[in-house]
Amino acid sequence: NIFAPHRKHLFQLLANEKKIPQLVVSSGYALLQLVIFGGLLIFKNYSYIYLVSVVVLLSIVYIYVKRKIFHLHKKQ
Repeated sequence: NIFAPHRKHLFQLLANEKKIPQLVVSSGYALLQLVIFGGLLIFKNYSYIYLVSVVVLLSIVYIYVKRKIFHLHKKQ
């Protein structure tokens, strides 16, 4: 059911299951966005390669973290 609430996003897993304060998780997301944007400005001549590399790297990190944390998520 798409209208049923769930806590399977990385933010919810870190904040709810790992008990990391939401402010810390939000700040981490903001910092990551600044780093990615800064890299885009630095590598603007290679923007497509940079963005594809960032997406691949973030996907790998997401899969790794989700596999480490997802088992903590209790089905509701």
